[in-house]
Amino acid sequence: MNREFALTLCRFLISLAFAQATSCGAAAWAGGALDAPRAAGMRELGGGIFVSPDMSPEQVARLPRLVEGARRRLALYYGAAAARPNIVFCASTDCYRGFGGIGLGFSDGANVLIAPQGQRIAIVAHELAHVELANRLGGLERVLEHVPQWFDEGLAVMASFAGEFNDEAWMEATADGALAPPLDELVAMDDWARLTGPNGENMQTTYGTARQEISRWFSVVGIDGLADLLTALETGKSFAESYSRIEDVYRVTANASQQVADSDEDKPGEAATPFVGPINRGRAAW
Repeated sequence: MNREFALTLCRFLISLAFAQATSCGAAAWAGGALDAPRAAGMRELGGGIFVSPDMSPEQVARLPRLVEGARRRLALYYGAAAARPNIVFCASTDCYRGFGGIGLGFSDGANVLIAPQGQRIAIVAHELAHVELANRLGGLERVLEHVPQWFDEGLAVMASFAGEFNDEAWMEATADGALAPPLDELVAMDDWARLTGPNGENMQTTYGTARQEISRWFSVVGIDGLADLLTALETGKSFAESYSRIEDVYRVTANASQQVADSDEDKPGEAATPFVGPINRGRAAW
């Protein structure tokens, strides 16, 4: 990764934490504009996409495909999206700041705002993941109140397919995991921002560690387990209890299915039935 791109990514990632931390307040003066971007002078392309009226035709032409790519990444984990956010692309920094944007990508929990330098599938997918979680749980305030930061951000990083957070990069940054913080230090927004660092210099220890944990959990429970967790949270169940319980249930089911498959293989004269565990349905490779 070249230095310029790495620094840009750092600024983007740390801004996500600050964006969520301030989004409840920012929504009061920016969220309304994102709810009605046409009233703010933005041009509608269809499919929930809005662009600055002065954006070049070349830039405009590539945005629908970019958004479609981001939505496909999200669907690998959520299935059909429930949220229908406005996705607003600014052609200038003034436009972006005018909407209350921070960094390269911003979400107020209901809509997505993308900076001129943020037109990447990974960034759009990351923000869409935040919006989808907020939508399914009843709004951003419920996410901030009931969901640890490591889950929200880890799920967004996983769904974004941001290649910078691969296993090798995380292991190098954390000495094969020895320097990774425990999850209970990545729950609160203030701790998250502090551990990430003012310039995002420790992003692998926060975003990378969160991605590692979510990827591990998802490899056990898959898309069905994630849906079960969201249902539990929607009905007021504890996050910690539900997260652990659902993993245990899917692990037991997978082990039982594997035992049946192994038993079938041992029967003479019968073709073994290939084991296809329910934990793999909808799982995407990182």
